[in-house]
Amino acid sequence: MNFLKFFPAQSRSVEECIAHYETNLDSGISEMEANRRLDLYGPNELAKEKPTPMWKLVLEQFDDYLIKILLFSAAFSFTLAIFQNNGEGITAFVEPFVIILILVINAIIGVWQENNAANALKALKEMQSENARCLRDGKLNHDLPASHLVPGDIIQIQVGDKVPADCRLLKLKTTTLRVEESALTGESKTIMKVASIFFTAMLGIPEGLSPVQLLWVNLVTDGPPATALGFNPPEPDIMQKPPRDKDEGLITPWVFFRYMVIGLYVGFATVGIFVYWYVLDAAATDGHPLVTLTQLMNHSKCPAWTDFSLGAWADRFAAPCDYFEKGKVTASTLSLTVLVAIEMLNSLNALSEDCSLLVVPPHKNMYLVGAIAASFLAHFMILYIPPLATVFSVAPLTWREWKLVLMFSFPVIVIDEVLKLVGRLMNKKKLREKEAEALPLLSIH
Repeated sequence: MNFLKFFPAQSRSVEECIAHYETNLDSGISEMEANRRLDLYGPNELAKEKPTPMWKLVLEQFDDYLIKILLFSAAFSFTLAIFQNNGEGITAFVEPFVIILILVINAIIGVWQENNAANALKALKEMQSENARCLRDGKLNHDLPASHLVPGDIIQIQVGDKVPADCRLLKLKTTTLRVEESALTGESKTIMKVASIFFTAMLGIPEGLSPVQLLWVNLVTDGPPATALGFNPPEPDIMQKPPRDKDEGLITPWVFFRYMVIGLYVGFATVGIFVYWYVLDAAATDGHPLVTLTQLMNHSKCPAWTDFSLGAWADRFAAPCDYFEKGKVTASTLSLTVLVAIEMLNSLNALSEDCSLLVVPPHKNMYLVGAIAASFLAHFMILYIPPLATVFSVAPLTWREWKLVLMFSFPVIVIDEVLKLVGRLMNKKKLREKEAEALPLLSIH
């Protein structure tokens, strides 16, 4: 089997990936099979190439039909300027000179870009991991050269490790995942994957969001809306806030508590709508079968169930247990859309640290309104354009399902409004205390 044929592993389930690459999650592939695949596909490393000489890079910039035509035109104009001057003097040489100047500038830019690309590739090669922890024949090899990795290898990555190859995440043994993506994005900030991973792992339900869907959330939330928040208006109550204590940290206990509450709700809503679709959505227009929460939490034991049936949906899957993996597309789409919607509503919450949305309404930052609209438009595209829906493993939502999304998403506004109210009351109390402390000092004068 040719494992290098196009296979969108990022949008396929763990079971499909394991089946495609003919491997085993608990034991990996055998050493003999690994050697065979290494001979077949070659080492896992960027190809080593000799650097292109500078003179060759320069000549390559002129290896284009349009460039050659311009060079011929410049030479022809220069010849005419010499032999048919007609009293024009130096002005006759302006046209060929300008053409030559443009071509030289184009060559300089081209060489600079080629050189930058070569340096970037060299830097990536230097960043490659030299070794990897790889599972073969049921044993974990802690010091396998990364160049010996082959398609189908099961590798283990720990904190601080470099990813040694193009991989598909199969299993997490943590509640959070931080990935340093500066080599890809140029950003030095790590990206924290959503809190729903924790609830999913805790409940034992199927994974609601695939890696490509998590990346999509990062794209639409850390892109336009995050940038637009830089245009927020000044806080209207800034002069009514007490001064910060000199020893007060940037993240106070109250701010941390707010972040924790909102984060927990995000995780609850994202996983909650996934569970709702499987367990409680009796009014669904697609008529999908409902299961109990116990069945959903123990879906991995489904093959042992003797009385499990999908009723009218039985002919949609090769086996009833596929309902928890291949049948979760709509549930995953709801989870993804709730997460995107909550992040958009959260960006509205971020218009002001303590003021209500009634005091600082969305139109105070029209850049943010436009960014939210653009993000939702992009999300609509992946939902309702079939090729994109296939890539992201999502399904188009009905109007009823959009109302479900709103029902799970909108409470984040209410929660943050309550937290802001408590924050304002705390600020007023703190301001009164500071004013009371200052009164004796005023009486001395």
